[in-house]
Amino acid sequence: MKTNKKLLRGQTGTQKLLDKIPNLCFGEILLVMIGILLALKVNNWNENRKAVNQESKYLNTLLSELRLDSLTFRMK
Repeated sequence: MKTNKKLLRGQTGTQKLLDKIPNLCFGEILLVMIGILLALKVNNWNENRKAVNQESKYLNTLLSELRLDSLTFRMK
């Protein structure tokens, strides 16, 4: 009788573990998705920052060239 009770307890413990597996899998999938979305957000932020810096460089170059051109035309 005692072995049957232990066997039954072991099966219920195993059953409890099997019942938890879908929840654990869902949690792990959710965690991976959050990590991927966070990485994409950081990547987009970095790309936008690079684009703004590049735009600023182009505008500064354009401004300096326009100033140089205006000085050149004034001298003529």
